[in-house]
Amino acid sequence: MKKFLEADIGVTGCNFAVANTGSICLVTNEGNADLVTAIPKTHIAVMGMERLVPTMEELDVLVGLFVQERSQKKLTIFLSWDQKEKEN
Repeated sequence: MKKFLEADIGVTGCNFAVANTGSICLVTNEGNADLVTAIPKTHIAVMGMERLVPTMEELDVLVGLFVQERSQKKLTIFLSWDQKEKEN
């Protein structure tokens, strides 16, 4: 656990990414992804281009469909967002 807490880089997949904000969306059943995205200074999200949506409005529709299809429920337990401030 100590090595995990001292990690400089965290790597996850992501369910969706939003082009106009740079946000990523992780859908999990246990919330484990939050530690990997929040603790290290650098987070690397690996995804295919088919997961990229133009705006948050499109993401809203896709997340609802994704969660229902994966879990056969209307809501999942954890939906995590990660958006960093843009550097000038």
